[in-house]
Amino acid sequence: MIDELKVFKIPRAIVIITSTIAMVIISWYRVLIAGTIMVDGHGLHGWPEALVFISFILSLGFFSVAYYRLWANRELCLSDIKPLAFVLIGIFSFMLPMLSNDIFSYMVFGDAANKGADVYTNTQCMHVSSYFSYITRAWASSTCAYGPVILLLAMTAAWMGAGKIVLTLVTYKILVLLTAFVFVELAARVSLLMQAPVRCFTFIVLNPVFLLQGVGQLHADLIAITFTLAGIYFLFSNKWYLSFVMVALAIATKMNYVLILPFFLMGLWLQGQQRAGLFGRAASGLLILVVSLIAAYAPFYTSAETITTPFKFHFSQNPSKCIGEVLSYIIYFAPQIITGHPDRLKDTVNVTSGPDTQVYIAKIIVKICQVFALLSSLYILVKYLVGEQSLKQWFRVYVRTLLLFLLYYMHIFNPWYLMMLLPFMWVDDEPVFMQWLFVLTCFISVQDIVCTVSRNSLIYEGVLGLTFISVMLYMYKPMRMFFTSLGY
Repeated sequence: MIDELKVFKIPRAIVIITSTIAMVIISWYRVLIAGTIMVDGHGLHGWPEALVFISFILSLGFFSVAYYRLWANRELCLSDIKPLAFVLIGIFSFMLPMLSNDIFSYMVFGDAANKGADVYTNTQCMHVSSYFSYITRAWASSTCAYGPVILLLAMTAAWMGAGKIVLTLVTYKILVLLTAFVFVELAARVSLLMQAPVRCFTFIVLNPVFLLQGVGQLHADLIAITFTLAGIYFLFSNKWYLSFVMVALAIATKMNYVLILPFFLMGLWLQGQQRAGLFGRAASGLLILVVSLIAAYAPFYTSAETITTPFKFHFSQNPSKCIGEVLSYIIYFAPQIITGHPDRLKDTVNVTSGPDTQVYIAKIIVKICQVFALLSSLYILVKYLVGEQSLKQWFRVYVRTLLLFLLYYMHIFNPWYLMMLLPFMWVDDEPVFMQWLFVLTCFISVQDIVCTVSRNSLIYEGVLGLTFISVMLYMYKPMRMFFTSLGY
């Protein structure tokens, strides 16, 4: 037992725990000085706001450096990292919403569904919820953008909360806490099953995207990646039929997890001891997936919009927090800055997407990025199909293809989207690529701060610069990151 707890005597682990406690305290302090548990519309200004978010960035920075150095320690074993992950999950579970208001939309939809509202088709469904005051006007006429799995969890939390926001939040946190523990346990089992390096396990379960965005900020992706990892575990333990049930539940959590399906179809091919009957198993797996999705949606189904509405939500918004929007700032404002007339700069960054011309520029850049992602993905996949078709190479190819979609193709990019990568990070033999991923997954939460900081404050202008740097990380040596590192 003492040997298993030796990790807590390592200075880097102590720094990680201390930084985590600091971030949790900062989240409580934010609520105290804002006078509300809400994130959007918190009303913070001036030095209190600067103190909160600068302190948060510093704490996250210390966490990230210590996390990387702990990953670089090759002497640690699975039994060292696992208890540390459990402790960090426990600490992060005390974090209050700080970087995202999404948890309150879950509660509103869950409460509205409990009261009989059709949350997938009724644009006024939120008004019947007792928690309606905790969302901003921008979401007042929105329908549910999440699958029935999240809705059921939110309904459970809202029912247990009985109209009390704190009790509902605590209930939902407990459900997420249990899910996070299951994720770590599954990761440990997959690591042993695949004989993956312990560094892979460390990267996954100590990643701030998982701990901060998932456990701390309660994003739905944590639930989805738990189902995804369960699917991988069942696939490689010769229970492929259960893996497709897990894929269905992941998709029924968040619709964009349909992107994980190709991995399992190819994984089924690679795992097949006998090629005979493979297509039959694949067809059976797809049938199991469809039946599972029907079962998940059946309690809420009223029309085709029940299924199509959540998909439309992710593809019908103006560019925001994506490569296209940030690059459009350079193109749109460069002439004004060069000529010494940046009069509209401050007014434009005070709104979400800028003036119509900038939005148009952003859309063009987004389309260019999407074409780049599609062509690059096609190139990687073709090279894989005509080259080495090993399980190890498939993991490497799939992670890069998924990254291309997340970073370039997705219309809206958010930090928690990167959680989708974590269940597939079981190959660790490319130091440069891993270092790039470390920087990306640790620094990406700066984008969340852009949404949280008041756009009328001085601190926002500084954060905007940090966000630009963050987005530029996506484009850092893309040839090496996506192609050369694969041997192409």
